[in-house]
Amino acid sequence: MSLDPLELAERDIALAAAEAAARVPAARPRGREGEPFVGLDRTGMPSVQDLGRIESNAFRRLSPRRHRWAALIAIDERVADVERRHGEAGQQLRELREQLANAPSADATQLAAWLADQKGPRPQSSIPALELEIAEAEAEVAGLEILVTRELAAKAEYVEKHRARLVKDAAAHTGEAHERVIALVDQLEQARADLVGAREAALWAAMYPAQQAGRGPQSSLLAAGRAKPVRETLGLETAVEYSRLLKALAADALYWRDAGTTPEQRQAMSGDTDSDRARDVVWTNTPEGAEAERAEKKAARERYEALWGKPPSW
Repeated sequence: MSLDPLELAERDIALAAAEAAARVPAARPRGREGEPFVGLDRTGMPSVQDLGRIESNAFRRLSPRRHRWAALIAIDERVADVERRHGEAGQQLRELREQLANAPSADATQLAAWLADQKGPRPQSSIPALELEIAEAEAEVAGLEILVTRELAAKAEYVEKHRARLVKDAAAHTGEAHERVIALVDQLEQARADLVGAREAALWAAMYPAQQAGRGPQSSLLAAGRAKPVRETLGLETAVEYSRLLKALAADALYWRDAGTTPEQRQAMSGDTDSDRARDVVWTNTPEGAEAERAEKKAARERYEALWGKPPSW
């Protein structure tokens, strides 16, 4: 007994639905071993272990922008080389996967051209070869990821092993750099005084004995108090005393000599606690703040004089 077209269509739909349902993986149970909520899509997401490795590697990549440790430079160069190769392998893998996605259409086009005249050997599917290349490329990417992790682990092990020496060396370098900045600030003051004096002499020579020969720009102010250069460089609308600029440079150097962005950094370098530092905090616009500022300036001057054998000019 034959079925009418409507019954055939309904049967085909039912069979197709059953086949589609069979291809859908069973939902994982909710709870500790399942998804935290219905509908969570983790497609393409790395595993928890991979996420931990990625985060750890991200922190281990960090290095100072400026340092003088040849061994650390060599490690970072090796890491950079492996990551370059990893990036190239990843790009090749993406290109192969794109070729695989387009392979059915490309193969069909070649086969259609062959079927038109059937000259030469029948073209073979490119999919098996591409799948083999993709498997090899995936293995290379995975191997390079492992190599990157190993190099970064070696970097962490090196720093942990030599931490005391690295800290001591960097602290010595910090002191040297601070001394150089302070010396340059002092040289800047002298050089600027020479510049001002030379220009005043040139103006005097051009105007003497006229009245204007005794007039000159106000050298105690930055850019002689002109508004435009101060506004364009410092963003200020008021005149700035040049001596304050020198003090600001010296204060900046002093800050960077002892700088620490986070409480953990400061404590690691100095050994004190947050409560110790809290006791030293004062408001600037108070008698206590003024006294603290005077004490800090006095200490800075004493350090400078002890270092250079003469009092500073600021």
